[in-house]
Amino acid sequence: RFRVSKNRTIELANVVVNIGDKGLVENLKDRVLPGIKDQSIKGRGEVHEYRFLGVKVGQITENQVPVLFGRLVKIMTIEAEQELDESGDELINSSKQIPSAPSSFFVINLVDHRMAYLGETRRSPGLRDFESCIRRLLDKDWKQRIGEHLQALLAAENRERTPRGKTEEYYRRVLAEVPQPTVRVTPLPALSEIDKKLEAFAKLEAISVKPMKTNNEMPDENAEFLRKYKEQQVKLGSTSSKFEMKNGKDGLQKEEAQKLIKAASDGNFQVTMKGSARNGNQISGDLDELSIKLKEQIPDQESDADRASRLLNKMKEAFQAGYVIAGATANELLERAKAIVQSINGGE
Repeated sequence: RFRVSKNRTIELANVVVNIGDKGLVENLKDRVLPGIKDQSIKGRGEVHEYRFLGVKVGQITENQVPVLFGRLVKIMTIEAEQELDESGDELINSSKQIPSAPSSFFVINLVDHRMAYLGETRRSPGLRDFESCIRRLLDKDWKQRIGEHLQALLAAENRERTPRGKTEEYYRRVLAEVPQPTVRVTPLPALSEIDKKLEAFAKLEAISVKPMKTNNEMPDENAEFLRKYKEQQVKLGSTSSKFEMKNGKDGLQKEEAQKLIKAASDGNFQVTMKGSARNGNQISGDLDELSIKLKEQIPDQESDADRASRLLNKMKEAFQAGYVIAGATANELLERAKAIVQSINGGE
């Protein structure tokens, strides 16, 4: 059982995994779960490797919310390098090493793809570590699938290797059938922090909003304008777009800017702000730096299911209190996620 300090920080984020035209839930059974469950990836420096432990899917809490939960462990060796001598007056070289395995616990609501992320110890893996590990593991699996698909294609044509000068063509054919996964973990900003950030601008000169690819959910919490803009991006087949609003002379209307920025704070948009402070200095900011951090008293011992339930309830409280924007909760999304979880767990 992991020993955990009682007062810990919980971060909230939106998790997006796309493989081709399928999102996180559609890829969960065949790609995401087998790609990360009990898998490890090499680290750097004093970190030897990162490893996912106890990753499971299930339906927990009184509402039977379908979730993905588990731990990311950072396996490392802490080197002292130097320490004080016995008198405590002089520094001396040291070769002492301490093995360590700090961990973070995560639970992802498979309906709205919101994640609660708890650093269980000091030096625990952060959100960026989590994002990087999933991306690298899914890329590792993807590269293996590319090789297998290419060999199957060549075998079907009775070839041992690609024809001279046609390697690029064959790889294009393979990539069309085996698209590369994309992974994005976006911290959810605290709405109160958005207000504070806007107060720092004496003049808000520009706002840039860039829609990001989603898990195919229907974000009913977005402002109608943002939703229609994103729908138009899809209709046009655009892979990248953004819109900017500027007024360098008089500045943008802060009240209207506040509504737009908050509507785009659901983790599916990249928002940046630029302008000037009261002293005339140019300042800027984005939503990532305004991420919400919740405090919670964590028992030293509890089951993984209880911990997942605890974090889900904490996240639900944050949504209900209006601290952050909640995700899409359409009934069809709930039923889809439940059906996939049940198929993974053998109809339990």
